[in-house]
Amino acid sequence: MKLESMTLKNFRAYRDETTVQIGDLTTIIGRNDVGKSSILDALEIFFNNKLVTFEPADCHVRADDRVVEITCEFSNLPVPLILDSQVETTLAQESLLSQDGALRIKKLWRCSLAKPREEVFVCAYHPSAPGYDDLLQLTQTKLRERMRELSVADDGVNRNSNPAMRAAIWASCDDLRLVGKDIPVTSEDGKRIWEKLSLHLPLFALFQSDRPSRDSDAEVQDPMKVAVATALAEPGTQQKLVEVVDAVRSHAIELAERTRQALCKLDPTLARELTPEFKADPKWSGLFNLTLTSDDGIPVNKRGSGVRRMILVSFFRAEADRRLGDAESGDIIYAIEYKCPESPDLTA
Repeated sequence: MKLESMTLKNFRAYRDETTVQIGDLTTIIGRNDVGKSSILDALEIFFNNKLVTFEPADCHVRADDRVVEITCEFSNLPVPLILDSQVETTLAQESLLSQDGALRIKKLWRCSLAKPREEVFVCAYHPSAPGYDDLLQLTQTKLRERMRELSVADDGVNRNSNPAMRAAIWASCDDLRLVGKDIPVTSEDGKRIWEKLSLHLPLFALFQSDRPSRDSDAEVQDPMKVAVATALAEPGTQQKLVEVVDAVRSHAIELAERTRQALCKLDPTLARELTPEFKADPKWSGLFNLTLTSDDGIPVNKRGSGVRRMILVSFFRAEADRRLGDAESGDIIYAIEYKCPESPDLTA
């Protein structure tokens, strides 16, 4: 996916809703303290929330509702994709696109709370008719119940496919009352949709040249962590990982089903209440530990912070050069914050 724009509201100096068109933007130039660094920090918070993490102090001091919003709009959307079940669908079919066909994802923090947590929404042109407006938050079992409640004909509808059931329910309504609304995807069963959708977001990596070196910084501790994340984001690697997950899932479900059938002989009632279901996909990034080691055996994460930053920016450059000649690379955004001594108002 390609990042087209970012909209800030109540984030640091950006009190009023402000949209920054990204597209093919390469350089931001402005006077000191105008908000150049805040734009890059907001992107880092939106995509990673690691190198720069959200803090209640990021809220504008005169924000009335104390709610900070960071919204990103994307184009070049994945077609098809898998969301809350192992069935392919599209964002358009799931009514997860804006009225003009873009994907808008909003993250917000309610700073009036003692510990504000990240909330994620998809800003979409979506059904608002009662009974048809919450289908993305329903489990497979609840979707089947909703079909019965609304007397939706299930002839030919795959009741093991969430997208198929949602499509059938929406098709049965004469007036879905489509409106622009924020669909929560980090609460209830919408979490599964966000887990799958977030895998398609561009990988964002921020390098801050003038930032004070701290050994606790993850990217400074070992720059190769970014290399692992980039490798996992490659489409070819993603496809192989999907094949591994599908193979394990299929075999495990088969064994679970055999267990259920054996249980059926002991207690049929209990067996009918059990359904094999995977709770979450594996987190691949935690399985790999890559580092660079010098000829004398000293790993790079034990070298000086200046050396580690030189390696990190060299990695950024090498990846940018590689991607120039690789049309099949995944979507990656490299942001380098650099204060030029001769021109202090320049941020790249």
